[in-house]
Amino acid sequence: MKKYSIAVLIIVILNFLIRIPFLNFPVHWDESVYFSGSLATLNNRLNPFIEFWSYKPPFIFELTALFYKLFGISRWMPRLIVALLSSLSIFLTYQLGKKIFNYKVGFWASVLLFLNPLFFTQSNFFHAAIPLTALFLVTIYFYLHKKLGFYLLSASLLVLTKEPAILIIISLACFDFLVNFRKTTFGKLIRRELVILSPLLFFIAWVLLNKHFLGWYLWPYNTSYFSLSTRPYGRSPFSDFFSVAFQEHCSWFIFGLIFFVSFLSIQIVSLRKKIFNKWFFYFFSLAVIFPFIFYFGAFLPRYYLFTFPGLFLAFVWVLEKVFKREKMKILVLTVICFFFLAIPIRHLFFPKEVPKWSGERDMSYLKMIRVVKSTSDFIQKEAGDNLIITRWPVTMAISSPFLGYVDVPPKRVVEYRDCQQLDNFYVDSLLVFPLLNIPIFDKAWDFDCIEMKGFRLIKEIEWVKIYQRTI
Repeated sequence: MKKYSIAVLIIVILNFLIRIPFLNFPVHWDESVYFSGSLATLNNRLNPFIEFWSYKPPFIFELTALFYKLFGISRWMPRLIVALLSSLSIFLTYQLGKKIFNYKVGFWASVLLFLNPLFFTQSNFFHAAIPLTALFLVTIYFYLHKKLGFYLLSASLLVLTKEPAILIIISLACFDFLVNFRKTTFGKLIRRELVILSPLLFFIAWVLLNKHFLGWYLWPYNTSYFSLSTRPYGRSPFSDFFSVAFQEHCSWFIFGLIFFVSFLSIQIVSLRKKIFNKWFFYFFSLAVIFPFIFYFGAFLPRYYLFTFPGLFLAFVWVLEKVFKREKMKILVLTVICFFFLAIPIRHLFFPKEVPKWSGERDMSYLKMIRVVKSTSDFIQKEAGDNLIITRWPVTMAISSPFLGYVDVPPKRVVEYRDCQQLDNFYVDSLLVFPLLNIPIFDKAWDFDCIEMKGFRLIKEIEWVKIYQRTI
């Protein structure tokens, strides 16, 4: 069994070392939210109750602001924290698998997590996805080992990392209630569940302090995603959501096999006895339910990344029980690992079209950074004092040298809304169009209207079109 522990340790170290070349890359997409929130917290004397775009629970921002205060402001510091938490997630996946199932399950689940394209890519970003995953695993680890004090600490930090984490704590309390329902008195069981749920008090306190200091409980723009009438963008098509969550990147095989075997176990008693494990059903239930929760709110693939370690543990556990021949199990797992690994490698030579989902799940974000950097260089070189009309992510990229795209931000930048807006701008104004490929942001641009307004195409940088007003 020692060989598995040594192999996982090597993977953990390798995972961290792989992140080092990416630590100081330009800021990509939603990373700007976390950087701006951390800087706002720092400038507010480490007081997290200050409004910024996409305002969120304070733990990540407070931690990063503290490191900024101690070691100076940089792009690499928060990404270094994420890299460490990424390696911790791999290690804890192995530890949980070893404790709940066996060494082999823990080992192979940690390998699948390491090579999974979404996890692999998110480990380079200053987002909440990896910290949420690590804290989820830490919380489960301390719950499993009955370390109450450490559980309360990690669970409290978990709910102060991202709002949906409160559902994780509630799910854990429900799981604990079902497991212990027949093992103790009802009064003791209720007291036990109240202890498990007690970290929610910190979330409630944060919400109430938001109301006191900022005038609202949760940031209004974020809550609008759960509105049927005032959503800022339309909901992603269900087919796109289902494909990303349950079909792509071998998900169809992983979910399909677990569903199939679970269904058979209802009819076959011997199979049911083999696979029955309370944690198997808990982890798999989270992996199925949480994508739908986010779909009916704001959906991005990284939001449910924290369910992946448990999903892979459940999957390897099913393989362990279904396939009797060891060579067959290893062959199946090796093929999946090879497929996982091939995806980020392929995107080092990705096609010309703009990557889907801002490249956040398959390393194609590297192309987005390159294209946005080339666009920013062109703007910086050619714009002079001319007005720049553009939209996200170019507006983000050219707003500050800290983000890694420009040395000096343009003096005049206007956010593009629609073609009719172009009547208000002067000759030589530059119109910079990044054509995105994200379902909730896709729009049909009226290029005939743009040309009628006196703008002509002067340059194309792959999926970015740059126009200049001539009349």
